[in-house]
Amino acid sequence: MNSKTERFLDQYRQLEAAVSAAYDLRSGESPVVFLMRRPEFRELRGELEYCKDVRNLLSHNPKVGERYAVEPSDEMLALMDRVLDRVRHPRQARHIWVPRERVYCCTMKDLVRPAMQKMYERCYTHVPILKNGAVAGVFSENTLLSCLLTQEPVRIDERTRFSDLAVYLPMAQHRAEVFRFVAPSASVSAIETLFAEAAKKQERIGMIFVTTGGKPTGRLLGIISPQDAAAID
Repeated sequence: MNSKTERFLDQYRQLEAAVSAAYDLRSGESPVVFLMRRPEFRELRGELEYCKDVRNLLSHNPKVGERYAVEPSDEMLALMDRVLDRVRHPRQARHIWVPRERVYCCTMKDLVRPAMQKMYERCYTHVPILKNGAVAGVFSENTLLSCLLTQEPVRIDERTRFSDLAVYLPMAQHRAEVFRFVAPSASVSAIETLFAEAAKKQERIGMIFVTTGGKPTGRLLGIISPQDAAAID
């Protein structure tokens, strides 16, 4: 018996079962082919395709005499273990977020001009406005545009506070973008689905807020920007 080959075939069976269970597959599609199409496994598509070919070869031409014709490498066995672990323990929002302590936030009492200066210097596009730790609104370039396009343009000077712009800060007032909330345990797959569904509706997600309970009223724990989601590998 070739122990490496037997181990590989067992890993492959475990992977198929894990994928079917994790994604509730009910069609006749190969679980590994389905996995190859998942965005969160895109960087492993070539390796998974190769593993599939090796498995098919071993299934159709199992042995020559008493030995398998192909012996998987240690690297292939390690890859299968890694993929199986990722399927069984999918990455979550907490693994890709920018944690709250690194997020620049303001409150309604804060001055607007210093915040705009910091946005300019650090290339921030959105500033969450917090109330009791929860997201009460968002200040962004879209907010500034709304202020300028009102019948009576809002003047922002050294004394202007976010409370003076309160009518423009609610997330529903951002016409060019939408916002979503998820819990820290939300899977990366679910987060990518949010972006995909928004794109189908021709909506742009400005930011995903990770909060306690995944609710708008929950305490802000971190953020996920479109750039963060695009960098998922």
